[in-house]
Amino acid sequence: MSSDKVDVIDLIINVLREHEKTLDELVGRLEEVLDRIPAAEGREVVERPPTIRVEVHDWREFRSRCRGAPVVAFEVEDRTLSIYAVKRGMIYTYSEVLPEMKVRMRKADGHYVVEEFSVDSLEGVPLAFRRRLSCGLEGSVKGSKIRVREGLHLINIAYDIDVEETKKWLSKELKVNKSNILRGKITI
Repeated sequence: MSSDKVDVIDLIINVLREHEKTLDELVGRLEEVLDRIPAAEGREVVERPPTIRVEVHDWREFRSRCRGAPVVAFEVEDRTLSIYAVKRGMIYTYSEVLPEMKVRMRKADGHYVVEEFSVDSLEGVPLAFRRRLSCGLEGSVKGSKIRVREGLHLINIAYDIDVEETKKWLSKELKVNKSNILRGKITI
């Protein structure tokens, strides 16, 4: 190899070493700057993907564990309200059955007499009448009346929730921005 070729190779190696030093310095300075910026101001905190699903049966415990979660979702399916929250790599779920009652009445002597009163559980009776679930979410009681035959009626009383009111309530309860609350389901 000629001396000129060796000189060119030495020059290239020196230039690459200088670029490497410059890049190392820039990366170090960038890391210092990023460490000084609080997560809320300039960068998003990226959590690891959820790996565990935890079913919590007590609302207070769910609320305590899920406050400040980056994302929350809820759905009503088969008369069950389910709330999901992702926090610290886990999916927390809370579920509560929406109460429903059926009342069969007949008219007798100018008054209505209850012939049959059926409910899924006794816990559902006070919940439906006070319009508040065990977790504290208020809703509405919807009723429908069917005339079975002359003087006999079947009344269905069911609890219902409003999507926007539920988002507002969850935002307050869990200290989560309303825009991070979705109508849907979080799954692994």
